[in-house]
Amino acid sequence: MGKDMKLRKFIVTTIREYLNENTDNSNEVVSFINNQMMKDKKEYRGHIPTKYNKGSEWSYFSWLIDEILMFLNKKYSTSYTLMKFGKKYDYDTLENIIKNNFKQEYEYVLQNFTLSESVNKNNSNLFYHGTSDFGFDDFNKNEVNYFTNNYEYAEKYINPAYSALRSGKKDGIKGIYTVKLNCKNIFDTKNNIQHKRIFLDYTNNYGNMTPLTDSGYPDWSDVENLAEYFDEKKYKFDCIILQDAFGEISYATIGKNKVIIIYKQLIKKQIL
Repeated sequence: MGKDMKLRKFIVTTIREYLNENTDNSNEVVSFINNQMMKDKKEYRGHIPTKYNKGSEWSYFSWLIDEILMFLNKKYSTSYTLMKFGKKYDYDTLENIIKNNFKQEYEYVLQNFTLSESVNKNNSNLFYHGTSDFGFDDFNKNEVNYFTNNYEYAEKYINPAYSALRSGKKDGIKGIYTVKLNCKNIFDTKNNIQHKRIFLDYTNNYGNMTPLTDSGYPDWSDVENLAEYFDEKKYKFDCIILQDAFGEISYATIGKNKVIIIYKQLIKKQIL
């Protein structure tokens, strides 16, 4: 057998082995995801308001959206796939398996959600609300609701030790809401001198004498009193930019129908 023939045979054999190995890898990962999806069916309550899901009932589509979102954000402690295969296969191999076998869901995540900076930076108009009281379908129960445009920071508020600072809620079902804010008149004391003057009047006559923070925004502890002050003075502000108790710039909506829920994400307590 000539050298060229031996080389061609070697190349063909190598390619065949490579393809077989990758097929085995793909089958293993896909089978695991499908099995895990069905195990979670009874407990999963996250949903997205699309034609693939009716109301808040469980659906395979919403489960996969949640899982792929965690995977693409490289959440090694919450993604089933990364927990199971993160050490066995490199990340790019796993991503190709997901992309090729769950194409519809993979593309949906890329088109609709804010991912980590290395993946996608196109959805800067989305906000997040982490809670240990997950499951409600709108934000109309409270007059004031709090949001951040930092997903990682919202994750902190699934811990009741954080959310209890405002709401006194106990540990319950944890989740994160991805939303858009329907605000028309934002109270911005850092960039609007008239708003700053309004805040000074509030502080001198109505508030707890807390000055603006170093960031130029009100402290979170003033927000609910500010909302009452706006109502009394007939100001039409429906959102306040504020500094959170932990120094993060956050946003508080005032009134009903100011929040459009884009996605409800249940945070899994453990990986099976």
